[in-house]
Amino acid sequence: LLAAYWFVPSGPDYMVLDFIILIGLGAAIYGPVMMVGLYAMELVPKAAAGAASGLTGTFSYVGGATIATLVIGIVIDNFGWG
Repeated sequence: LLAAYWFVPSGPDYMVLDFIILIGLGAAIYGPVMMVGLYAMELVPKAAAGAASGLTGTFSYVGGATIATLVIGIVIDNFGWG
């Protein structure tokens, strides 16, 4: 899907195709992300499902924000911005 999006010509004639590809990319990204939380709740007993979901969400947001900030900082330091 990413390659398809890359090779679609730009312009108003291709806007619908762009939207379809972007919707597919969003579904391909969000599907596995949603399944991680679901899988965490399936692994623990019923009484701990909320805690498992909360911990999974906390670590994904904190870890994602930290890693994204670190990677963006490295890119800016090494390659400049813009």
